[in-house]
Amino acid sequence: MTKNLVSLMVLLLAVPCFAEAPPATPSFTVDEDTIFIQGKIDAYTAAKVESKLRQLQKKKLFKPSNVNIVIDSGGGSVIAGIKIIRLLDNLNATVNCLVDNFAASMAAMILETCDNRFVLADSIVMFHEASGGFQGPFNIMKTRQGFVYELVESYERRVAARLNLTFREYKEQIVSEMWLLGNHAVVANAADFLLKGITCELRNCNPALNTKSALASTQDTQDPFKDLDWITENFVEEVEAIYNDRCEEVK
Repeated sequence: MTKNLVSLMVLLLAVPCFAEAPPATPSFTVDEDTIFIQGKIDAYTAAKVESKLRQLQKKKLFKPSNVNIVIDSGGGSVIAGIKIIRLLDNLNATVNCLVDNFAASMAAMILETCDNRFVLADSIVMFHEASGGFQGPFNIMKTRQGFVYELVESYERRVAARLNLTFREYKEQIVSEMWLLGNHAVVANAADFLLKGITCELRNCNPALNTKSALASTQDTQDPFKDLDWITENFVEEVEAIYNDRCEEVK
């Protein structure tokens, strides 16, 4: 009897009085410092993101602790998308990205670069095989194709690792496109947090932002499937523009 009582007391003492509280889900706030990636991703989109980041760096003495980005895009140019990814990679800040409605193709690749990835219940994330085309002499097209293939594969490997997949598993899943809705994106490791709503501090804030964001224009989101290709017809022009800009910065 006494032995059993002592054992019971030891057991009770070993049990903590209070259970550890689960970690709180981070919130997402849209304000004047928020960066928006909407519609087709092209050289103009990349330039806008770069310009906004420079503004934030000046405003916050070159040390923004957090950068919030809202994404509503069906994708676009791989070259412009990679420029945005490289900009985010080089930030000395925590990058928080929210999928407002749609993040597909190159937009999904940008999402996977973010430190914290947020989705709403009806947010859509989609990955697929890159597509595009070239024109010109066959030997030049072959060179360009090889360059783009290696470039795309390097970023696909990054995404696969972020989704906790091997590169082979990732390629197998995107052959027929990988579509993820809301919580499914979290389960598939394509997102970190499922939000019920977001906080908007903009002066002209749409009330719908607290349940379903209405940030993107109707023109950009009317047909979410129209901009899924990564590579635009102006591939060469975009490459030249990006490298010309870089050379100007060096000068």
